[in-house]
Amino acid sequence: MRARRLSILMMAIAVGSVLAIGIIYGGRNLAMQLRDRADTRVGAVNERLDRHLGPVESQAAFLADWAGHHPDVLENPARLAEAMRMSLAALPQVAAMAYVAPD
Repeated sequence: MRARRLSILMMAIAVGSVLAIGIIYGGRNLAMQLRDRADTRVGAVNERLDRHLGPVESQAAFLADWAGHHPDVLENPARLAEAMRMSLAALPQVAAMAYVAPD
């Protein structure tokens, strides 16, 4: 009878330890998968933003370079507005543009 109790106790310890290991590593695995999924989604959002706003950045750099080579543009609001309006035509994702003077 005593041997039977001992074997039941050893079996309970074995099952309990396997169950505890499964719960611990299952939780770690779940957390790792959730972290990977979140990283993938954030990466996808960053990639979409880069694709969407990359042309805007390029156009702004072009306008800044163009204005640097033609300094008279910054003093002629009508010409500057025309250049900005033309650059907006190439960027359907942009609804408005503003120039902020340093003064």
